[in-house]
Amino acid sequence: MLFLEIIQIYQTDLTYNLKNDRLYPVYTEVAFPPETVHQKIFIQSIDPAPDSVRRDIDGNYLGKYFLKPLETKTISYHGDIEVDTKVRQEAEAVIRASIDQQKIIY
Repeated sequence: MLFLEIIQIYQTDLTYNLKNDRLYPVYTEVAFPPETVHQKIFIQSIDPAPDSVRRDIDGNYLGKYFLKPLETKTISYHGDIEVDTKVRQEAEAVIRASIDQQKIIY
């Protein structure tokens, strides 16, 4: 059986509009596109850069932003997403470990 590998690349521009309606400062998080066994991410820019980035149990990347009272902030994300029909071997072990960890928690 012949299996063809197909790769597509998507240019991605995302805009996140953040708003703090409170009279005190807050932190908020936005989700950036995750890497998966079939998807590789190439970040070109995130403006403004997050204060910190963490990866949650599901493999999502979350950028943390500080907002002053009543502040609004626009986040611009630019990148490329490469989608492949074949499993990315370098990502497979990481994804499997994440799934095993979820089985324990849930």
